[in-house]
Amino acid sequence: MAGRVLTSLLVLGTALSGCASWEPEVVFPENYRSTYKKVASCTKSAHPAANYIETWISPDGSDAWSALAVQLAAGDTETTAVLPEGMVIVKVQYDDSKCQTLANYTAMKKLAVGAAPDVGDWNWQFVDENGECNDCASGASCAGCHKSCGPAPLMCSHPKK
Repeated sequence: MAGRVLTSLLVLGTALSGCASWEPEVVFPENYRSTYKKVASCTKSAHPAANYIETWISPDGSDAWSALAVQLAAGDTETTAVLPEGMVIVKVQYDDSKCQTLANYTAMKKLAVGAAPDVGDWNWQFVDENGECNDCASGASCAGCHKSCGPAPLMCSHPKK
């Protein structure tokens, strides 16, 4: 009986807390930790909206990420990585150096070649900690800073050399 009461209270508390489900416009799933690959653990970030980040990539980007790592390890820093259409890179952004206090997310989804050449054929999104897309098409503002990143087009997170 006590177990059922506790379960009911937890369900009611969650419903009343206003926790929303992930918005459908968000380009990465809420369960990204079980489906995506972490390619960078907690690191200091130059990102304007986060002090520290973890970087995750969608499963369809693993081969391209590995190929880029091989190119970088060989000293080829001028290469332009060929990333598959639909690949998503997620920067999980934290306020603390142990990456325990979630701030928000920034996601990049690779578009078809020529779909948005002025922003490197990426769709950028700024997503809050609850999965609400606060800016689902922030291309120009993100591309401005990302233009200084290399070797992949407008990508600041890279495999370790």
